[in-house]
Amino acid sequence: MKKTRGVSFDEIIKSKLVDVMRHPKNESQNMMLFEYKRYIWVVPFVQSEKGVFLKTLYPSRKYTKIYKKEKK
Repeated sequence: MKKTRGVSFDEIIKSKLVDVMRHPKNESQNMMLFEYKRYIWVVPFVQSEKGVFLKTLYPSRKYTKIYKKEKK
């Protein structure tokens, strides 16, 4: 992910966890939302008996607007 997104899972996971929620379009996944460099990053994941599998990560304008609005 570091090459394509400019940030790694480790960097995002070490930042502030803002929320955990059900994925709105994929019922088998949940999403963790992290604040990293004043922006909300979404990390979709699947949880099973074997553990947690992180699918991808991406910055989200939608969730940044929502969570930055709540902070004010």
